[in-house]
Amino acid sequence: MDRDNVGARILIMDSGSYLQIGGAAKASYQLYTGLSGKKGCSIDLLGDFSQIDKGIETIDANTMLDREYDIIFMNSIRDVVIVTKYLRKYPDAKIVYTDRGNVIVNRVNAGLKALLPKMIARDMLLSRMGNWLDYYVAITAGQYREAQRYFGGNVKIRYIPIAPDKEFKKMKVSNKFDGAIYVGRLDERQKKIEFLIQGMKRTKELHADMADKELLKIVGAGPDELRYRELVTALSLEDNVVFEGAKYGLELVEEYNSAKFFVSTSEWESPGRSFLEAMACGLPILLNQRNNAIMSFNPEKRVVRSDYNGLVYDYDEIDGFVGKFHTLYADAKLRAKLSKGAVEYSKEFSLEKNIAQYRIIVDSLSK
Repeated sequence: MDRDNVGARILIMDSGSYLQIGGAAKASYQLYTGLSGKKGCSIDLLGDFSQIDKGIETIDANTMLDREYDIIFMNSIRDVVIVTKYLRKYPDAKIVYTDRGNVIVNRVNAGLKALLPKMIARDMLLSRMGNWLDYYVAITAGQYREAQRYFGGNVKIRYIPIAPDKEFKKMKVSNKFDGAIYVGRLDERQKKIEFLIQGMKRTKELHADMADKELLKIVGAGPDELRYRELVTALSLEDNVVFEGAKYGLELVEEYNSAKFFVSTSEWESPGRSFLEAMACGLPILLNQRNNAIMSFNPEKRVVRSDYNGLVYDYDEIDGFVGKFHTLYADAKLRAKLSKGAVEYSKEFSLEKNIAQYRIIVDSLSK
């Protein structure tokens, strides 16, 4: 390739977006728009991002194999299969992987789940990727530490935390909701929303004054939506739990701002993009210790610090969850304090700085 005449040819891929638009797909789109203004670069996007931008042009895996790229950004472990095939044809391409699926840390924390076929398959893909990866991008300090142990000195490692778009901010809205909000994919394998719904049932049992209250708004779509709707009906929670479907852009910003606080019961997050979006909109966060990712060391700082920007409960402990849920629901003074901390903490994450770091990677691989 004549680099004097052609700038870096870049592909940003997220094959996971074909299954469901989630935080990783939003981040891929952010990277695409952020790098599109870089002088001398031509950029393609692989995936289905029509729910985010109806007018955007994308390519598929077959088209990818017919085009030569200098740099490929992977944002899903699923991309390894496609890229391995691609490198047989174009071995000089440079590869960058951003661990939006928390693959490195989940591997370390798997325990007996490491024996599950899904975990074995992911470990094989990670091992294969280690043979040709140029950059690993960690989005948490925990990932950065584990990646250094896993890759050693064979792969360059950078820490670039995610950041919400500027549109996510605290604002006044007319459509106030009296309860908490969940935003994310409706997928029981990771999100454990059955526990969340059962938590609403337990809340009503322990707090009679909340029996007829709006408790939870669920925003999102996914493979288990019908299952959750049926559970809400079976538990007689129709007056307490509201399903809003998937929301994007200003509609999503308004949904965050309408609620009292944000809640997550996931088994793991890396962290969830929705956590930072919610905090930017002034919402305290309720989550469990398993998905309270380490964002910095010395001193250790996690996504949520109790009594600063949210509350933390022990994973799968329903009465502990219900106790923290009730505290946030009932204590307006505490919510106001935590809301202030949430907004302050969200300001530590800058999309401009994020994209600037990715541009440095592009420059280093384009030499």
